[in-house]
Amino acid sequence: VVSCGIVLPVNLQGTLQGGNTTDFCHTTIANLDPKNDYENKLLWIHVVLSFLLFPVAMFLMRRFSVGLEMQDISLDISRTLAIEHVPRALCTKENIISHFKE
Repeated sequence: VVSCGIVLPVNLQGTLQGGNTTDFCHTTIANLDPKNDYENKLLWIHVVLSFLLFPVAMFLMRRFSVGLEMQDISLDISRTLAIEHVPRALCTKENIISHFKE
């Protein structure tokens, strides 16, 4: 709501980038020139809104993450080992046992 109601009209106030009026770049902060005094003041709207909306976003994330149930991953050792590129001639139970006994 804030982006469509405040930021988008502010971005459209600047020097429009691109040739076509339907280009996406007309809606970005790239339209505002920091060297122009009027557009420089419009850039501060972005800064102020960023500092105001960051705590709101953190509050909403904390509020909605309370209901998430995190599952604790156990640290049990599974005793499974994957070995690759073993020649077929050596793929016997005796060879593998002797390898790990060494």
